[in-house]
Amino acid sequence: MKIMKVVKRPRRLFLFSTMLLSGFLLSCSTNLPSKSQYYVLNNQVVSELKYDSEGANTELISVIVKELPRYLNQANLVMQMDEHQLHYSHHHMWAEPLQRGLTKAFLADLNSLASNRVYVEGYQELSLQVLYLDIERFHVIETSQVSLSGYYWLATEEKPLPLTKYAFNITLDLAKDGFSHAVETMRELVSLCAKQIASQLDSGKSTLPQ
Repeated sequence: MKIMKVVKRPRRLFLFSTMLLSGFLLSCSTNLPSKSQYYVLNNQVVSELKYDSEGANTELISVIVKELPRYLNQANLVMQMDEHQLHYSHHHMWAEPLQRGLTKAFLADLNSLASNRVYVEGYQELSLQVLYLDIERFHVIETSQVSLSGYYWLATEEKPLPLTKYAFNITLDLAKDGFSHAVETMRELVSLCAKQIASQLDSGKSTLPQ
């Protein structure tokens, strides 16, 4: 199993975790009214992609983000308090299913990086390869960080099972307080992950064996 390099910013001391935890606890109180806030992971407009099936140097790759873990497969933003404890915000939520937001974000980033590949959502008949993304962790940590980890692999109709899974585990420090900045940094995590995947594809390290 290949492990992708962890990317971190220099550590700085902030009051983020204390303030964010306070927000979580306040949002859980039924006595304190709070206005719900909704966040979009990807705000990029996906341009029309053109694929020439006759182009010898162009690959069409389907992208499928597998079903998320149960704790992520809901609207509320999540914060990890310690190794085993998670807190959900009652008033800070995703504006669309996170699986959908992640799919759009990966598609936008991968297509912006690729010069000889076109990435499309879901499996399509013209696609010779399918890029699967299995997200295991994608949330805020009380240590003023955000984290993204999981696996990806390439498959075809003839070889649907992963021959090799490539792990990614990326963490970034938060530079400011608040959920808005946390979501911005989570979006940056996706971009870093997409760059690492594209780089490995370019190097041929994650191509399917012939």
